[in-house]
Amino acid sequence: MAVKLTRRGWSLLLASSLSSAAALATGDPILLASGLVGILVLGFSFLYAKRIHTLLSRARVSRAAGHIKAVEGSRVRIAFRLEAPRGLPRGTVVRDSPPRRLAVIGEPEAPVEGGPGGVVEAWYEAKPSVGSHRWSEVEVYAESPGGLAVASVRNSLPILLEAAPSPRALEEVRLRLAAMTGYSKPVNRRWPLGYEFLELREYQPGDDPRMIHWPSTARAGTLVVRETAMETRLNLTIVLDASGEMWIGGPGASPIDHAARLTLALAALAWESGGTASVFLFNGWSCFEARRAVDTASLATVLSKLDVGHGRSTEGLAGCARKAASLRARRPLIIVTGPAVDLAWLVKRVEEPPRPPTPITLYSIMTPTGESPEERLVRAETLREAEAAGSRRVVAGGWLEAGLRILETLEVYSL
Repeated sequence: MAVKLTRRGWSLLLASSLSSAAALATGDPILLASGLVGILVLGFSFLYAKRIHTLLSRARVSRAAGHIKAVEGSRVRIAFRLEAPRGLPRGTVVRDSPPRRLAVIGEPEAPVEGGPGGVVEAWYEAKPSVGSHRWSEVEVYAESPGGLAVASVRNSLPILLEAAPSPRALEEVRLRLAAMTGYSKPVNRRWPLGYEFLELREYQPGDDPRMIHWPSTARAGTLVVRETAMETRLNLTIVLDASGEMWIGGPGASPIDHAARLTLALAALAWESGGTASVFLFNGWSCFEARRAVDTASLATVLSKLDVGHGRSTEGLAGCARKAASLRARRPLIIVTGPAVDLAWLVKRVEEPPRPPTPITLYSIMTPTGESPEERLVRAETLREAEAAGSRRVVAGGWLEAGLRILETLEVYSL
């Protein structure tokens, strides 16, 4: 209904009706007068609200931007433009209908401040979570004086907001990894094997002949080799579970948010080390490779376009993992999944003959709901059952904890 009474208006209508009924029963003229006055006030308020509705229906409402790109957790301004040649009534408000996964700062309402004529802008702020957010319905309303009636006009204004994982996730993994291993420098790409160069030293029996530094050997007259810290090239295949069960929870705290951060951090570390990373997405039914994800920025764009998937098929997830392992053979395979997954059954399905030709497979179940003793006991039992089902490594925990455990146990291969 375009014009309707507010709660205050309904209260006045009820009081006026009771007063009029009591006046007719008792013959009290004061009660009768008060009841009639209340009904007259309601009538004038309703007529005024009809006039407000006419002004609102003539106003043209649009969004300042129909496609917004942002980063999860950042403040995003969602703005509107209102063009009203005959002006807008005082107290006009634009009310939006954002999805549940969008954390609105305050209320999804934008008060309109402006005089008659011209274009007026109004906005509110929100903090998005990872993925794409779509909604369309907008309501413009204003109350009559006294707040007894309200007039509203609904408009369909589609908007798409895409939020990528925060780059702070990658920085946290890098800092923790540096504190854990002492490795924080970029790869010295002069060496074809992808090693991090430390210093030159004399040759010792058992050293790799490929590491002999011939210019220094010629100057010193004795064999000199390059001392290296570690093999630094990572080659990964990541399967990200984006099925419907991954989207439960509040804004910024659902499993898909944690899983997307972990995927971005691991793939970025692989690319920064001079290696490669292939990302496969599973939406509950189908599995496809994100071929456009060739660096950190492009992968962040791909993750920002994630949408709520279908209900998870564990059989389909296992098939997606086997497909990824067969297309990217001899690479570590990481499955990033979430709650309500039977890990033991998933391990058995993935390792059915013929076994995927991968040197190591890690299953990371995301548990972003805290670290209570009960949860740790359930998690430990789940891990024991899953590891007993196969010879593969299983990792559980929050996204940062799981990422560090993966990097601790991950086998590193040079190209």
